[in-house]
Amino acid sequence: MDFRLKFAWENVRERKVRSMLTVIGIAIGITAVVSLISLGQGLKAAIYNQFEKMGANTITISSSNGELATPMMSVVSKNPLTKDDEKVVRSVPGVEAVGAMCFTADRIKVRGTYIGTFVTGVTVNEFDYMFSRKGYKIVSGRKLTKNDKYSVIIGNDLYTGNYPGGKKIHIRDKIIINGKEFRVVGALEKIGDSMDDTSVIIPMDTYRKIYNKPKLDQMIFAHVKDGFNVDSVANSINRELLRYRHEKENEKTFDVKTSKGMLQSFNVILNILQAVLIGIASISLLVGGVGIMNTMYTSTLERTHEIGILKSIGAKKIDIMSIFLYESAILGAIGGVFGVLFGYLIGKLAELMALSYGIHLHVYVSPAVILASLLFAMAVGILSGTAPAIQASKLNPVDALRYE
Repeated sequence: MDFRLKFAWENVRERKVRSMLTVIGIAIGITAVVSLISLGQGLKAAIYNQFEKMGANTITISSSNGELATPMMSVVSKNPLTKDDEKVVRSVPGVEAVGAMCFTADRIKVRGTYIGTFVTGVTVNEFDYMFSRKGYKIVSGRKLTKNDKYSVIIGNDLYTGNYPGGKKIHIRDKIIINGKEFRVVGALEKIGDSMDDTSVIIPMDTYRKIYNKPKLDQMIFAHVKDGFNVDSVANSINRELLRYRHEKENEKTFDVKTSKGMLQSFNVILNILQAVLIGIASISLLVGGVGIMNTMYTSTLERTHEIGILKSIGAKKIDIMSIFLYESAILGAIGGVFGVLFGYLIGKLAELMALSYGIHLHVYVSPAVILASLLFAMAVGILSGTAPAIQASKLNPVDALRYE
């Protein structure tokens, strides 16, 4: 082993308490960065999974206010989507199937107990074709049919009792929704999203009736036939809806998105959010760097006599500088190791917490992230130790030997 590296390691070992206190800032910063990156990657994977279930050939139409496009905008939009818009979408060449969805937060009553949930209305004729693509599969009972009126399908958490209150809801049980009695005819397979797994699904016509929204659609889904270009069909839908609704492109009250387009939008938002959070977390690394710099300056003063001895026996400026840089790099690396470990543990803890709420969030820390984090921690250490190292290397041997 290089004598300079060995000398630096011995100095770190001799000052265990000071060394550990010094690396805390680096460890906290790397912990924050690694946990945020791992959570961000897990969230991206979960979103990718949901879009894969929807299918690459799915187009989503929702209401907007010109800037924001969400299903909820149908409630306040001056020109919300309706079942008439469904007909327009259905008439566009290349569209194979069209389904609609509405939902509202409400309290349902089961055997005298009120449960907060989302009541979702769906187009019954297209349920099996369209919504099974979103992961909606029947695990017990049957699907809704065109003859159903006051029938309901429940989410898996309601079926298994995995929700606050914990009462299982069985097939053929009665549920009161907005004052109307429904009978449970089916239960969904576990989806992994708490909103979906605790929701109830009823026919769209019934939804519109009990909530007094005779034509409302919050979301329209169109599935494109094989062989047709999804983006071209989406442009055709946009053009036909503008014509039908007598709107201009820059003033339209709806938004047409392909699965690819929606995924890109989510990616942009997630990347910006992750960059901001990592930027905030990096402040801890700056604090850690200042701590290393302070420690190395103190070490220079404490070891002035020692530096004089090294120079008197032939050590060059580069040797003295290397010893201090090695020492600061070791401190940074130790902080990086602890940071990666704690960051991974925090990510896994978040994964378990999400799972307890029915959200499948797989946290993964790639080898590239681990390597980059360690190198970054060492770089912070080296940069922080550069000035003290230069100062130590410039000490006059005679003055250093006289220093007490």
